[in-house]
Amino acid sequence: MFWLAWNLGCTVAELEQRLSGLEWAEWSAFMAEEGLVPSAHDIRHAELRADVHNGLLPRKGGRAWHPTEFLRQRWVDPEAQRREKRQRMVRGGQALMAALRGK
Repeated sequence: MFWLAWNLGCTVAELEQRLSGLEWAEWSAFMAEEGLVPSAHDIRHAELRADVHNGLLPRKGGRAWHPTEFLRQRWVDPEAQRREKRQRMVRGGQALMAALRGK
């Protein structure tokens, strides 16, 4: 509801006053269908990925992985996203190999 209120330029309290239950259900379905907000499944998957990475592939400096780093970025340049994914995969593979060698 916060996302919708922010995009409509009102507070959540104002939105609750203006929106019927049926209209909220329709907005929720629309946002989920269009991928405008992550689903509960997407969020849980991101949490699990962050947990696995924090256990097996800790970052140098001790900064933990955060679930939001594993959620799809809708408004990011696709080519930049592909480059970043390749770089993450290479770094992850290097870290895994180092962990397996005991370094």
